[in-house]
Amino acid sequence: MARRGFKTWAENTASNYRDKLEIKEVDPLCAWRLADHLKIMVWTPEMIPGLPKKWVLVLKKNPSNWSAATLANVDSPLIILNSSHPKCRQSHDLMHELSHVILAHKPTRVDFYDGGFFLINSYNSELEEEADILARTLLLPRVALVSIKTNKMTQVEAIKKYNVSKELFNMRLNLTGVNKQFRKRG
Repeated sequence: MARRGFKTWAENTASNYRDKLEIKEVDPLCAWRLADHLKIMVWTPEMIPGLPKKWVLVLKKNPSNWSAATLANVDSPLIILNSSHPKCRQSHDLMHELSHVILAHKPTRVDFYDGGFFLINSYNSELEEEADILARTLLLPRVALVSIKTNKMTQVEAIKKYNVSKELFNMRLNLTGVNKQFRKRG
């Protein structure tokens, strides 16, 4: 369970990053733009220099086996996204990995590799939950959900505008209480 006050902190953080990127509080926050702001490189397997094509195919063959991986070194992290997934899934996966970086989470398991890079393999369940909450909030803050409902934007329009899945959109509407709030208004 996320620590007390974490959801409020996540909403404030989503607002602060929008301020830093000079976008409105209700506007979409592009995960790739946030990565650029944080000076974090984002690649797909096809972009990895020297990675044999057969390994790219192996990584893409079973897309359900992995979503994203973070490589880190002394300079800056590198996030590798599974390019087999739809763009909205990649956006969410990237925002999740960025959330771990923003939260300065320390992994519970780290495997070292040659050249000073290491692959972060896993976080404990509490850290994963925090990264999930922050990622979802960065993508769809409550204030944006209220704006969507107030302006009678359709679900299709909203998921396209915010580059999120239908499931994530509905989850956020329910978890934030926005659906309940608007049902009461009748």
